[in-house]
Amino acid sequence: MHYCQKIGRIFYICCKILNPEYYHCSSLFLSAYLSCKSSENRDMKTLDYKEILKLAIRNEIEAYEFYHSAAVKARTENLESTFRELAGEEMNHRRTLEGFLLNESLTLNFKNSRDDFKVSESVELPPLTTDMSFADGVALAMKKEEEAMDMYKKFAAASEDPGQKSTFLQLAAMEQGHKLKLEDLYTNAAFVEAW
Repeated sequence: MHYCQKIGRIFYICCKILNPEYYHCSSLFLSAYLSCKSSENRDMKTLDYKEILKLAIRNEIEAYEFYHSAAVKARTENLESTFRELAGEEMNHRRTLEGFLLNESLTLNFKNSRDDFKVSESVELPPLTTDMSFADGVALAMKKEEEAMDMYKKFAAASEDPGQKSTFLQLAAMEQGHKLKLEDLYTNAAFVEAW
């Protein structure tokens, strides 16, 4: 196995086994992997873009599996429905990213989200339990989207290639859009007005 493949394999294993703690070490692995790839004589722009999209697709699959599992464990119909909807959105994101992977003429262009009031950053990550409240379920989903957004931002910071950096920043913008949507849902669920 070539050295770059070993670095890539370590990075992938780190992502699979240590999730979500791998976000703290992922920049190091990605940086080593990308610098290793840069030293090879290949069409780097196309190759790296595809590898980034494959990573993003794996992340969407993991998010789908998480939300699907959470829906199965939810005891309230409202929370189950919310997790199923989130799982469906992650599956749609996967299909979107696969479309970009198959059609190289398309470029990622996610709209930069409105102001981020950092609601998610002010909330602790609740554990996934079968009897969690609706607000805690949304908080959990919101924190997962925050982690994904932060991961892509760290990847962008670790990348020296402008194309890679742009791709990672677009993926971070996509995740930020998910996070902001969940933050709106969370503030409406956790801070219900009493009249």
